[in-house]
Amino acid sequence: MATVALVTGAASGIGRAAALAFAAAPPERVPRPLAVVVADIDVAGGEETCRLIEERGASALFVRTDVTEEAAVSALAEAVRSRYGALHFAAINAGVEGARAATHDYPTAAFDSVVAVNLRGSWLCLKHLLPLLLAAREAGRDPAVVVTSSTAGLSGMPEFAPYCATKHALIGLVRSAAREYAGRAATNAGYPIGRIATAGEVAEAVVWLAAGATFSTGTALVLDGGAGA
Repeated sequence: MATVALVTGAASGIGRAAALAFAAAPPERVPRPLAVVVADIDVAGGEETCRLIEERGASALFVRTDVTEEAAVSALAEAVRSRYGALHFAAINAGVEGARAATHDYPTAAFDSVVAVNLRGSWLCLKHLLPLLLAAREAGRDPAVVVTSSTAGLSGMPEFAPYCATKHALIGLVRSAAREYAGRAATNAGYPIGRIATAGEVAEAVVWLAAGATFSTGTALVLDGGAGA
């Protein structure tokens, strides 16, 4: 049976880098054969990520997914179940920054949109993908889920109130899920001193948490270049 990894928001940025990192990971960390499921609302970008995955020797499946729609997330889970029969690693990464405005000027519709993608969308992915991961654990595998938060989940950012609020909330969501399922979960993202972390640097952390951090659960891995020291 193939090892199956799924990444949401995988058409670009951190999501694409994470998907490619799974494909390039050594077999002792991510057993072969490997299939990577690419989920995103961007069809062209998602299909390009699949092409890059296949160049690295893994198979790939693109499933167009709007994480704000429960029916779409449910369909994603069903696509994985029907195609592969299992899911071993999930990287829940889809997110948006939203508009930039002072809290008292922030448009209500824009606030709701950020919450829908970043918080509700991540919860919907957990809701519908966890049963597949739990089934893998019952089958004797060691599954893992990684949820991308941000250093904005550890502090405030002027003019990004809903973004910060959702990223704080994701850490609480994952900590709660970790206590419920005793899985391996964490939030990932960051900006080093003087520059933003590269997608590749974050992707390496995603794969480490998913496939190597066997004694880590419910913690927020902070990749901030020492900014919080």
